Amino acid sequence: RRLFFGGVTDIHSPDNDTELNVFHADVFVLDPKTWTWTRLWPRPEFELPPLSPDLLKMPLRAAPKYGGVSALSLISKEDRGKKAPRGRMASQCCVIGGHLWVFGGCCEAGPKKEITLDDLWRMNLAFPGDGWECVLALSEKANMWFEDSDSEDSE
Repeated sequence: RRLFFGGVTDIHSPDNDTELNVFHADVFVLDPKTWTWTRLWPRPEFELPPLSPDLLKMPLRAAPKYGGVSALSLISKEDRGKKAPRGRMASQCCVIGGHLWVFGGCCEAGPKKEITLDDLWRMNLAFPGDGWECVLALSEKANMWFEDSDSEDSE
């Protein structure tokens, strides 16, 4: 079986005037023998709203014009559990000792605010309903926001 974590969905308004980037923290399993997908976390009975331009009309913590939001903000804490990694893309993942380990990645929060994450999370694959454990919290260095990712200035 193959495990997949996270990713991003870009949602554009019909006139391309507004964009929302939804960063995911889902865990999916692909069975390569049958080519079937199963959502391992959050539990399959908890559905996200459809990821369509209608989502741009919802009152989210994201910017009204452009920006990113964690998909977990669309699911109540009771449904997803108290602790969970923020939605992200480009994280490093591996399975060791029956646990899925997720490190880092990047995401957005609002307009032109990008963050490189450096936290470490673990999920017991035998009991995915138990949720996540934060092994290493986000550091202060990772909390630095960048106003313009297209800037030519190097730091």
